[in-house]
Amino acid sequence: MNLSPTVGGALLFAVSVAALPSQSPYPLAGTVLPFTPGNWTTGRSVIANISGHGLPDLVVLASQPGRSTAFVAAAPAMHCTTHVLPGTADLTIRDVAVLPNADPRSARDALALLTDGGLWFWTYGGSKQHLGNSTWNSATRIRTGLADADDTPDVVGRMGNARNLRCHPLGAGMTTWFVDTGAEVVDFLLTDWCASAGEPHDEIVVAQADRLRFVVDGHVDAARDVP
Repeated sequence: MNLSPTVGGALLFAVSVAALPSQSPYPLAGTVLPFTPGNWTTGRSVIANISGHGLPDLVVLASQPGRSTAFVAAAPAMHCTTHVLPGTADLTIRDVAVLPNADPRSARDALALLTDGGLWFWTYGGSKQHLGNSTWNSATRIRTGLADADDTPDVVGRMGNARNLRCHPLGAGMTTWFVDTGAEVVDFLLTDWCASAGEPHDEIVVAQADRLRFVVDGHVDAARDVP
């Protein structure tokens, strides 16, 4: 599935499945479909397996004056239905991140939702659980990955002053940390940048105005700075 930029307030995406049989179960393959959630302005999107179709779903942040939320296009290779994430009508959603295979009912993904009321764990049935405390009310961006020593994805957020990162752990490791990166965080991601048997988790790669920095175990590793 290939995403295009927003066009006239609508997100366009192309569904392509190679070498399909003549009786394809993907009737919308090879077409370009408009994602038009009314008068909402669309923003960042993520792809996750949340609806249970066994095909990727598209989750899109959307906003209009006074409100922001997230829509889902469920299994767009099969059909194109869009709706607000179930159970989130009472939430103002600032950002969303995927928690792979975290839905306890199945092997589906779950989502971490960042709202003006803090951080939430959400699954497609509309179930949601509040995570952390009111500190997360000021966060502006979230990403997920293996931020501690276990193999369960954790949530890392950029906090209100834009230079601090905070981790909310979700696995058995339960290692909460907070770090001042020293300058404004433009963006960040979690990835196993420096794979090593002694580091069975992700580094947080932090983009700042003049460098890339690395956060490991809640500490800035200045030795790895990339100017």
